[in-house]
Amino acid sequence: MNRLYVVFIGLIAISIGGCGSIPQQSYDKKANSSVKKIALLAVPEIEQYQISTKHLGNAFGIIGAMIAEQDLNEKNTSFNSTMEANNLRLWQVLTNTLYSELSNKGYEVVLIDSLNRESTKFSDKYKDIHEDVDAYVDTYIWWAGYKSGSIASPFIPTIHSWVRVIASDNEELLYTTEVSYGHKIYNEAKFIPVANSSLEFDSFDELITQADNAADGLSDAAKAIAQQIAAEL
Repeated sequence: MNRLYVVFIGLIAISIGGCGSIPQQSYDKKANSSVKKIALLAVPEIEQYQISTKHLGNAFGIIGAMIAEQDLNEKNTSFNSTMEANNLRLWQVLTNTLYSELSNKGYEVVLIDSLNRESTKFSDKYKDIHEDVDAYVDTYIWWAGYKSGSIASPFIPTIHSWVRVIASDNEELLYTTEVSYGHKIYNEAKFIPVANSSLEFDSFDELITQADNAADGLSDAAKAIAQQIAAEL
């Protein structure tokens, strides 16, 4: 496939992706007061962490865009290798924190970690996943990594996650929302700002050399998202 075509299509996808969202539906605690026991679907494993930043090359035509693409690919590879070396399992952090937070709210939580599903989609069926529960909590991470809003901006831990709650008896949608931490990916998403500015990094090199802190920044983000979700249920 022509490399220019790939770059062009990628830019279109980014533009379209920034405009998309899902409908929001608040959780009606009074109407759903009978929901006591829930099945928490383990958050699917992330295929890779992401680095997003502006690049000067994009201002210099096709060749510049290709150079920018190659540089970003190298940054993504380097960052993922570093996070792997730090044993960061962000999907497990989000799952475990959700389990803890929901249990602390008084729900009886059953963890379902045996489903085989796509990493960035809700489960396509819930029937018979677990018979003895009132509802299913389904969460996934759509984007996770570090994002810089401009060439002069720091790299900030960023996660965008979707969640929904489905009734077990009739698969009725009881709740759905999206949450962004660090940078708001979609305008409609609930937004959580970075709580600790020391986990922002002025350059990509600093991000890599302080890998432990970088992993902590993403872990804190996942925990904050779990706390936000649990607070609404």
